[in-house]
Amino acid sequence: MKLFVTLTLAASLAACLPLLPPVPVATPTPSPTATATATPSITPIPPTPPVYACQLAASDGVCEDNPKSKPVFQEAVWDAQNKVAIAGKLIGEDGIIPDEEAYTAEVARLLLVAGYCSTNGLADEVWVKKTNDFSEHYDIVRSDRVVINLYAARCAKAKF
Repeated sequence: MKLFVTLTLAASLAACLPLLPPVPVATPTPSPTATATATPSITPIPPTPPVYACQLAASDGVCEDNPKSKPVFQEAVWDAQNKVAIAGKLIGEDGIIPDEEAYTAEVARLLLVAGYCSTNGLADEVWVKKTNDFSEHYDIVRSDRVVINLYAARCAKAKF
């Protein structure tokens, strides 16, 4: 009987109470998941390599041996010759240059890299200019194949 009274009492109370809205149950909000986003593929543009060639037009000036004219490019020629000597590839241990053509070509190339127009003229010479106003010629290999730096001539209007 006790059970019956309890159930009856519970049913009576439920009928008297106003209906309350259901209590919301907290549902966990799913945390956002990292989604792979496509990043644009950027292909870097390689830098333009410097041009190591004379950009001046060829010229055919008159050269003269003028001992009164002071050399303008002699220090630049020395610098290029020193770089070749430091590299040690084109000068033998005895100081002799086994291949004049290769040696003068490398000195001329290093002058181009330094911003001068240059070419190896004759087998033992290098010619240098910055403009077509004049060029200077240097003997850089003696006849016994030893390094020298002899200012040989200046050409009124560049020779090359």
